[in-house]
Amino acid sequence: MKKLTTVTLLGLGYLALGLSLSAMPVSLDFNSSQNQDTTSVSGEVWQEEFMKEAATLSDSLGATSVKSMVLKFGIGNDASKKRVSSKKPSRTSFDYFEFHVGANSFRDASGYETNSESLLNGWESLTSRFTWGVKKKIGGPSSLLVIQSGLGIETNQYSFKEDNEIIKSSDLSGGSTTQIIPVTGVYSLRRNSLNQVYMEVPVMAQLDFSQSGAVDKSLSLGFGAYAGIRLGSESTVLGSDWEGERLMTRVSSNFNTHLFRYGLQAQLGMRAWKVTGRLDGRTFFQAGSFQEEVYIGSVTLGYAFKKQLPSEFNRRRLVR
Repeated sequence: MKKLTTVTLLGLGYLALGLSLSAMPVSLDFNSSQNQDTTSVSGEVWQEEFMKEAATLSDSLGATSVKSMVLKFGIGNDASKKRVSSKKPSRTSFDYFEFHVGANSFRDASGYETNSESLLNGWESLTSRFTWGVKKKIGGPSSLLVIQSGLGIETNQYSFKEDNEIIKSSDLSGGSTTQIIPVTGVYSLRRNSLNQVYMEVPVMAQLDFSQSGAVDKSLSLGFGAYAGIRLGSESTVLGSDWEGERLMTRVSSNFNTHLFRYGLQAQLGMRAWKVTGRLDGRTFFQAGSFQEEVYIGSVTLGYAFKKQLPSEFNRRRLVR
C-alpha cells in the first residue's frame, strides 16, 4: 500500500511536469570558445519523454489507475473530461394541499341574490376548506392540461343579522319548515349562526402555463365540479339572559337542509394563489321547507401548498 502511494505521487509529479513543459518551450545554450550555437528544444520533446515515463508508470499501477488519476485531478485534454448532460424535468404527478377562506351567500339558480340574502351578515358568513390530493399532467411533462382530484373538508357558517336565528318547526300537514325569525329570550346577542361541516370530493380540469415538469408556477385557469356529504349541522345563539348572565343555546339539527350537495366551480390562479367561485347545483333547503329556493354560492381566496420532489436527474447529482 505504501509503495502504491509513493508511485502514485511520483506519477502525479511526472504528469504535472510534463504538462508544464509542454506549454513552454525550453532553450538550451551551448557556448564554446570557437562559435556559439543555440539549439531550441521544443516542449514536444519533453512531452515525448513524459509519455514514456507515464507508460512505464502504467506498467506498475495499471492503465486503469493512471486513467482514473488523470480524470480525478482534471489532467488531460478537454475530450477526457466527462460532462453530465442536462435532463429535462419529467414529472407529471404532484401532491398538493390547499387552504381556502371566503364568504358564503344565498343565491338563486342563476347566481343572483335572493330575498333571504338580506338576512345574512356578509362579513361573518364565512366558508373555509382544506383540500388535498394529486395534480396530474395529461399528455406529458410539457402539457398544459392538468387534472386535479382529491378530498376536502369544508366548514360553512351563516351568520344572521338584526337579532335573527334559524329554527325548525312543524307545520299543519305534519311536516316541518325552516324559518329565520327574531331571537326571543336572549339579550345582547354576540353570535347567532348556523354552522355546517361537509366532506367533499372536488375535481377540476386546469390549464396550467407553468414550465415543463411543474405546476402552480404561472397562470392557471380551472373549471370543475364537487360533491359532498354533510357531517354536522348546528345553530348557535350566544348572548345574555335578563340578569346579564352569559347564555348560549345550541341546537343540533339538519334544519331541512339536504344531506348531499354538489355543484360547479371555477378558478383563476397565479402561481400558488387561487381565487375560486362556487355555486351549488342543488337547493340548500329541501323542497317546500323554506320561503324560497336557495342555492349556496361562495368566493374564496386560497393558497396551494405542494410537495415538489427533485427530478430524477437532480436526485442522482445529490447522491454524488
